[in-house]
Amino acid sequence: MPETYRNYTTKLNTTSSTVVYSGIDGVGIVNAIHTANISSGSADLSLFISKSSGEYYLIKEAAVAIQTSLQTLDASIPISGSGEHIYAKASYPDHLDVVVSVLEIT
Repeated sequence: MPETYRNYTTKLNTTSSTVVYSGIDGVGIVNAIHTANISSGSADLSLFISKSSGEYYLIKEAAVAIQTSLQTLDASIPISGSGEHIYAKASYPDHLDVVVSVLEIT
């Protein structure tokens, strides 16, 4: 089973929910989700996992202050199969960058 570390980067340029990580054929172990506020104004962040059974929030409407960052996870979470996704949503466009660090096992 090959193992590969990857970083997935996303600029949240809309206020709509945006996929920041899609499951793979195998297992993705999400080790960290870092969000940086790159703007001159604060913004709120929501992160959730979408599965066939519904949406499950990791964090909802958390304030990310001007020129700061937020690390969301305090433990790794598995995302298995291509039907699971992690979404991010910002209260303002072009304020937040998201980096998802994953160990992928295929």
